[in-house]
Parts: sequence; C-alpha cells; structure tokens
Amino acid sequence: MIAYFYPPLAGMGMLRTLKFAKYLPKFGWQSVILTPRNGRSYAYCEESEGDLPRAEIIRTNFADIDLGIYKFFGCTTPSTQRNDNHPTQPLKVRPEAVRRLSGYIWEWINFPDGAIGWYPFAVQAGKDYISRKGVDLIYSTSSPETSHLIACYLKKKTGLPWVADFRDLWTANPYYDRSSFRKRIEKVVESHILKHADAAITVSKVLAHKMHSYLPFLNGKIYVVPNGYDEDDFQAIQYTPPSKFIIIYTGRLYRFKRDPEILFKVLSHLIEKGKMDPDRVEAHFYVGDIYGFRELVRKHNLHKVVKFHSFVPYKESLKRQMEASILLLLQWEPRHDSGVYTGKIFEYLRAHRPILAIPSSSEVVEELLNKTNAGIVVSNEDELENVLIEWYQEYIKTGMVSYKGVESEINKYTREKCTKKLASILDDVISIGSKK
Repeated sequence: MIAYFYPPLAGMGMLRTLKFAKYLPKFGWQSVILTPRNGRSYAYCEESEGDLPRAEIIRTNFADIDLGIYKFFGCTTPSTQRNDNHPTQPLKVRPEAVRRLSGYIWEWINFPDGAIGWYPFAVQAGKDYISRKGVDLIYSTSSPETSHLIACYLKKKTGLPWVADFRDLWTANPYYDRSSFRKRIEKVVESHILKHADAAITVSKVLAHKMHSYLPFLNGKIYVVPNGYDEDDFQAIQYTPPSKFIIIYTGRLYRFKRDPEILFKVLSHLIEKGKMDPDRVEAHFYVGDIYGFRELVRKHNLHKVVKFHSFVPYKESLKRQMEASILLLLQWEPRHDSGVYTGKIFEYLRAHRPILAIPSSSEVVEELLNKTNAGIVVSNEDELENVLIEWYQEYIKTGMVSYKGVESEINKYTREKCTKKLASILDDVISIGSKK
C-alpha cells in the first residue's frame, strides 16, 4: 500500500489507508504500507497511531523540494514543526519578479505534486522489499499523485498487478489549481501512467463516471469504494448533552469556496431580530488555519458566538461532533464538485447528530443525506434561516435537537464493510491476473 498520508502525517486521506489496513486481514489480505518517515501535511498525529498488529510499515526518507526552492529564492517560510497550523501558508516574497519566477519553478519542479521528493526513496524501498519478501499486489492512493508514479514504476519492474485508488480525481479534480498549459501536460502523463493500472477505485459513482469519460481505456476497471466510519472509534466516547445550542464544524475552510459567511449572516440576522439568544448559541470551528475568517466574525458582530480552534486529535474531533446540537457541512461553491464526498460526512453520520449541509452543491451528499435521513441540505439564506429557527426552538423546548437518521442505511458505511468491498476488488484483480 503506497500512501503518502499515514501516521504521523494525518488528515482524512490517512484514515482511508489506516482503516483499510486494519480490516483487510479479516478478508484474507495483509498490508505492507510504504510511506514517508516525515513530510508536509496540514495536520499531524503520533506515529504510533499507524501501528497495526497485522500490518508491516516501511518508512522512507523524504526530500522537501518546496523548502529547497523557498530557501534558494530567499523566501520567508513558515515553521515546519509538527505543531504548526500553517505548514502550507503562502510565502511572502518582496520582489514581484522573484515571486513569479519562484512560482513558475515551483509549478514545474513539483510535478505532479509537492510529494515528488519522496519518489526516489519510495521506489528503492519498494523494489528492495518486493525482491526480498514478495507481495501479491500493489495498491496506491492519491492525493498526492506521486504515489501512483511510484506504483507504476514498481508495476513495470515487477509485473505485479496494480490497483490505483483516487480519493479525489487527478486532473479532473475541482480543486486543481495549476496553469492550463501545465494541466494539458499533466493529462498526458495521467493517461500514460494509468494505462498500466489493472484497476482504479474512486469514492462515488459520479466520480467513476467522470473517470470513464476521460480515461476510456479504464472502462470495466473502475470501482467505487466510499469512505466510512469506524465503529471502534466511537465506542469509548460518552455522550454529553450540550449546555447550549452548539454548531460544530471540523475540517478545513477555504475562503469563497468552503465559506461559512452565509451561516454568519443568518445567525447575526436571527440574533438582531431576537429570534436567537446570543448567550445560548455557539458555533465552533476546529479548522486550524483561519486567516481571513476573523474579519467575517467582526463584520457580523458574532465574537460572542463564533469560536475558532486549532485542529484537535482525531478521537477528540469525534467527541466534539457527538456533543454538538447540529453538525455543519460546508460544501464547495460554485457547483463543480458534485461527485465529491467530504470524508467527515461519514463521521457525522455515526455521531448521530443532525447534519446541516450548506450549500446544495454536491449531488452525492444530497443523495446520501436523503437516504439516511441524517440531515438537511439548504441552498440559500431563507432556507437556512427556517432550518435554524426550527432546530433552535426544538432545543429551547427539549434541551436537544432530535436525530432521525436511518440506521440500516448508515450502517452500510462502516469501515469494515467498505474494506470488504476493497478486498473483493483485490481478489478479482488477482484472479484475472492468474488467468492471464
């Protein structure tokens, strides 16, 4: 399993690999995880969190090319210590010409992404392990896409079957922010690399359909395995009813994309009209990097209501979710990520608190919430105001907001059941390879 994000590098991508590796032995597979010993990430955890009783971990060196570029051009760089909440904060460079030149060099040296400095160490470690002990199959997961480059190299060297997992699509990713020329080049590379894959996995039917449309050679080889939640992670958490009407958001924020201003506007309006008591309402954002968002809080006079926090450890974030009155899910605007689930939505489902999704920009999220009856999707301020008033009044009357999720639907997204789907795909790939 070739995975850049694995403890101590944290985030939702790390959880997908960690949980697959945890449950695969139940279905006849044991994992050897190839991952960097260090690297750059927006969140970190203890390395020991990746230790599993039936998995082997190979940790390699990692060359931070970003840091080398920054130092070469005399840029001021943020700290790379693991407790820094801004490891990828944009750099400040005085001369405009130097800024443009360094940006151009960054775009082409970091090809396909900032993890390319891991490539030489990973391919060497992968070759060494396969030659010494052997494996049955290679699995790689992105982002970063460097993991697929590593897998493709090992596939060509060893002839082993290769399954490429896409938590997000590659060049068709709505978050892709490179130049148009760079994107054209990268599309060629993407096609060349993935022609060697025996199967590809993504997280929704919509994304699978997109992959079919621009990678036709993968037709018949694309599978869907969603993210999920691990029941074990919730067992030790004791539910504590909130003492206020508490809105919780965990994850990352992006100004003008995943933007909470619509919520701030409506909260401010309801407080001004006397429909909400500011002493009985709080909105907590566990988001780490918050530059730009404090201005919105001041603008809407919500300093008593809105609280920003650093990222908290994963288990702590689950506890916070379970103690919420409602859970906030902010989706990308405009509507061009219709096939994207955020990983946190499955944790939200298991937290058994009503989910408020803003705006109505993802068809798969809307479909999931409809099937599970676990929340509401709103598209504008009027809809949001009506939902908040209804839930707030219920809280005032009863001390809580009722949860009406359909457990039979929610239980389909346990990590164990999702891993069973993965194991079945791996079995099929092995079976097809043996027939060849």
